[in-house]
This record gives sequence, C-alpha cells and structure tokens, in this order.
Amino acid sequence: MAEDQFDKTEPATPKRIQDARSKGQVMKSREVNTAFVLITILIYLYFNISSIGNIITSEIVYFLSNSFYISLNYAGMLQILYRLIYIVIFAVLPFILIVFFASIVSNLSQVGLLFTLEPLIPDFTRIDPMSGLKRFFSYQSVNELFKSVFKFFVLAVVAYFTCIPYIKKIFALQYAAPSYDLLFTVELLYKLFFNIIFVMIILSIIDFFIQRHQYNKGLMMSKQEVKDEAKQYEGNQQIKGKIRKMQREIARRKILKEVKNAHVVITNPTHFAVAVKYDNKKYNAPVVVAKGADNLAFLIKKIASENDIPTVENKYIARMLYDMCEPGQLIPESLYKAVAEILAHLYLTNKKFKEIWGLI
Repeated sequence: MAEDQFDKTEPATPKRIQDARSKGQVMKSREVNTAFVLITILIYLYFNISSIGNIITSEIVYFLSNSFYISLNYAGMLQILYRLIYIVIFAVLPFILIVFFASIVSNLSQVGLLFTLEPLIPDFTRIDPMSGLKRFFSYQSVNELFKSVFKFFVLAVVAYFTCIPYIKKIFALQYAAPSYDLLFTVELLYKLFFNIIFVMIILSIIDFFIQRHQYNKGLMMSKQEVKDEAKQYEGNQQIKGKIRKMQREIARRKILKEVKNAHVVITNPTHFAVAVKYDNKKYNAPVVVAKGADNLAFLIKKIASENDIPTVENKYIARMLYDMCEPGQLIPESLYKAVAEILAHLYLTNKKFKEIWGLI
C-alpha cells in the first residue's frame, strides 16, 4: 500500500475528478462554511438587533404588565401561545432562515450544484468493527481532531484577551444602572463576536488551502492509471467515431438514393446542391428530397448527371433552399415563384425533363 501511495505522482485527470464528484467526493472546508455563516449572522444582527430587541422587550413588558390579568384557562393559554408565536415568527424565524440560506450559499460556492445518491448507498464494509477502528485512528480522523483542538485553543485565547480589559468593569456593573449594564454587555458581546469572526476568517482561509491540497493529493494517480484511462478514453472515442461514421454513411446513402427520384438539382455551383422534386398529385409545392455541401454536393451532382437529371445553377436559390429546408420538407412559400420559373423553363427547354414530368 505504501508503494502504491508513492507511485501516485500524477495530478488527477478531469475524468478522475468528475468520477469522484459523481460519487460525492468534493473539496469542501467546514471552516469556510462556519466563517461565512458567522459573518452573515453579524451583518444581520448589526442591522436588525434593535428591531429584534424591541419585539422581545415589548412582549416581556406586556407579560409583566398583564400577568395579573391573564387567566390560566384555555383562552388565556391561547393568548400566551399567540404571543409566543409572534415572537418566533418576527424575531427568531428570520434569524434561522438567514443562517439556513447562508449555509446553502456557502456550500454552493465551494461545491457548486451537485446531485448524487452515491453517498446514500449502504456500504456494509463500514459495519466491520476493524474497519471502523482503522477509520477512527486514521490520519484524517487524527487531523480533524487536531484541527478541532487547535481551533478551540485559538478561540479561547481570543476570548480571553478580548475580555481581560473589561474584567474590572464587569465587577463594577453591580453599582451601575441597569441600562448601562445592558449597553455594556451588548458592546462586549459584539466585540467578542467580531474578534472571533475575524480569527475564523483567517482559519477558514488556511483550512481551505489545506483541504484543497489534501483533496488533490487524494485524487492523484499513478502513471499506469493515467495510461489506462487514456487507453479507455481513446477506445471509447474510436467506438464513438465508428458509430458516427456509420451514421453519416447511412445518411449519405439515403440522401444519394433520394437524388435519383429528383426532377431537378439546383446548385451554387460548387459549394451547395439541392435536389428538388414536384409531384402535384401528392404535394401542393415542390419538396426538397436531398441536399449537400462541398463533397456531398459534388456526389449529388454526379448522380444527377448519371441519371440524366437536369442541373440548374442558381446561387441565391440554392443557398436559400439549403439554409431553409431539410430533406422531406416542402419549399417555403417565399421561393414558390423562383422554383416555379426554374421548373417551367426546364419543361420548355429540356426534353428529358418534359418526359419525366409528363408522367406525373
């Protein structure tokens, strides 16, 4: 296993990354999510803390002022319940929704839109106690434990140095007015929260690069794996190429077969060729039976020549028919007059065409 790990010296190919992504193996830093959610909470509270405080304060005042008038019966309990629902909807629920959407945005910004059921498929190897023990003492588990302890230590140090300058003031709060106590507490909590978020941003940036390095390292491939994937890819491409070639050949044969049933081929004169047929018993207008460009146009003209089908050079009409019609479609109404003039001219000047069209 060690030798296999050392053999993985090549960066992951796009296919390897896509396969890992389809299995739910993506690069994601939990610290980035935490920092983003905390920033969102700070911004939300900065602009809405006063309104949230007013809602909660007004409800507390209401309950304290009317505690003697609220009966502990069914109607009184309903009134209390409605007040609590009001607090939840207008004070707590927006906060919860903000945190929820911030978490979604943070994950989408790192992972992108991904839907896969692969992680939900039961893996019975995880039931094995030995495998679970190995995972518990694996490098990743130890690394996560170290990061958690380190993060807790750093945040504890930040909290300590943030609160130290306020220790004397905290002990003096017992002599201060209640309004000052509240302002002092809000100020301390805001500063503590701000410092913690600032440190979390730094930790999240460091963790992001660590996670990206570990993710790329985990997907690294050996030279043999790269060669095998290349062979597989080339084999698939060859099969797809053969299928496309067969499809083009079948389509080309069908087109060339239809040319023999055409009444006229309109060309431009080297790039485009459109074979047109007019059966007034079946169709109300001429129909395009085949079309082609470049080499296919040359073959259409060749088959027309071999089968004595008239060829008319008209650059504008040929290009318009090629762009506007597919084989089997009637020509557009805007080209009725131009194509009719070509057919009428051939009827008057081409004996072979007159004989073929006279049989219709």
